[in-house]
Amino acid sequence: MTGDDDEAEVEPPRTFVEPFLERERAARDVLDELEADLLVGEAESVRERLREMAHADHDTFLTLCLCCNGNDQFFEDVAEQFDEETADRLERLGESHDQLADAFRIVREEVDMGRENPVTGVNFSGAYREREQVPLIRYQLYSGGVELLESRESPDELLQVASFLVGATSETLENAVEHGDTVNTEELSDLLDRRDDLETRLGELEDTLDDLRTQPIED
Repeated sequence: MTGDDDEAEVEPPRTFVEPFLERERAARDVLDELEADLLVGEAESVRERLREMAHADHDTFLTLCLCCNGNDQFFEDVAEQFDEETADRLERLGESHDQLADAFRIVREEVDMGRENPVTGVNFSGAYREREQVPLIRYQLYSGGVELLESRESPDELLQVASFLVGATSETLENAVEHGDTVNTEELSDLLDRRDDLETRLGELEDTLDDLRTQPIED
């Protein structure tokens, strides 16, 4: 996910950039502190400080979020509503602290969009247990730089987790339909893409299972 995910603001930038500019120097110091913490692996501490900023000073939080995520529309609006010098200064500020982009974006999704620790990455590796004749998969789920979960399971157990998640998704969407709740066009389009990807991967899994069925099982 990139700066493109930062949708056009309901309010014009002037309403939150103007208060930010009054405390820009202090905000720059905070950015330096956050980046230093991130570089030594304090991702969760950075996330918590950003949550506090978002609640205590949303104007500063939103301005810095858009700067660090390189939102082109935001910089164009600032140039129009203030001047080119201010827009260029904020753009340089974001570029010099772009390592904080994911943390800002994730906290914005939590604070402004109702998310909680959205998963942004997965690492996995495989192994094999000779005694049980079972492959094992170790996986870690990440939300930005924060590790949410580490587990090691068999393919059957991992697919059970996937089944739980698909079931929860389906049930939630069914409830939305029953209550007459709408789903925005972008979300629906993404859902259809995810469904197509799942169908492709399930087809590949079926082919692999067919191959496994033909292999002799050692006693």
